[in-house]
Amino acid sequence: MPLIGISLILYLLIKTKIQENFHKLIFAGLVLTLASDIQMLFSTSAGFYFLTALIATLISYSFYALAFSIDFKKNIKQTRRLGNMFFLGLAFIGICFYQTAKDNLREFALPVGLYSIAITTMIILSAYRYKRVNRLSFKLILTASVAFLISDLSNGYYYFIEAKNIMLFFYLISYLIAQYLIVMGAIERKSIDTHQSP
Repeated sequence: MPLIGISLILYLLIKTKIQENFHKLIFAGLVLTLASDIQMLFSTSAGFYFLTALIATLISYSFYALAFSIDFKKNIKQTRRLGNMFFLGLAFIGICFYQTAKDNLREFALPVGLYSIAITTMIILSAYRYKRVNRLSFKLILTASVAFLISDLSNGYYYFIEAKNIMLFFYLISYLIAQYLIVMGAIERKSIDTHQSP
């Protein structure tokens, strides 16, 4: 996974030159997820390495959310319906996961709570890009955000509910898909108006 992460970072660097603020934030997020991948190599349970990986990923999602907010702020008055629908769905998913895992979270209750807020914000802002950027970039990044959610739910299920190996498989596949799609979405990003994007 770290090798794939490095390859994606280099590809983004080559294709975009990291000239725009959007790409700088995506680049920073990718570097942090790479750090998280390295930490997870040493993690066999919900311990120190898992916690540091959780924190690194939380911060990376914050960078992604900031990147998506750049597109959202281009036209705040544009429709928010899709993002609001995702908010309701994510709230339901979050409550269900917490109710299922709460007895096993213990000292991880706060980090997992903050993590949930970060990924929810990221997904909502990725949905708010609708009609603010070109359709291809919107679809790629929204799909990447949902894939990150599937990945994190699979990982959370493994560590906090039941250690089924199939969950690690879902985590790995959806995570790699998410990483690839977010890079491609950043590369393909174009503003739908005549102004140059930030």
